[in-house]
Amino acid sequence: MKFSRKVENLIANFRGVPEDGKRSILNEPFKADSLIEVILERHQLGKPRAEQVIIENWQQIIGPENAHRSCPTRIIRKRRLLVAVANTTLRQELSFHRHMILNRIRSLPGCKEIKELTFTAG
Repeated sequence: MKFSRKVENLIANFRGVPEDGKRSILNEPFKADSLIEVILERHQLGKPRAEQVIIENWQQIIGPENAHRSCPTRIIRKRRLLVAVANTTLRQELSFHRHMILNRIRSLPGCKEIKELTFTAG
């Protein structure tokens, strides 16, 4: 049961315990349902992540002949996609088509924030 601060201090005096002199306000606790909804929305849990969408569509983005020789590894600061490439020749070829690949990636749901591509040996 919730009492006012004065009543709580009166009860504390009767019990012989120190009074509560804090300035804090007793707020209603959050309900777990609303808190979970806020966390799910804020961190976009349950929605496909950009990395997952790119990996699932990698063959359509880059083409079947190059898809098995390259792999998206991670996204840095929500804007730069790192792609591991098998050899330097392929890395050079993909860098020529950088704008086309980037446009295909940005057309995917949840990937509009990606602005840069970096091809690394891997």
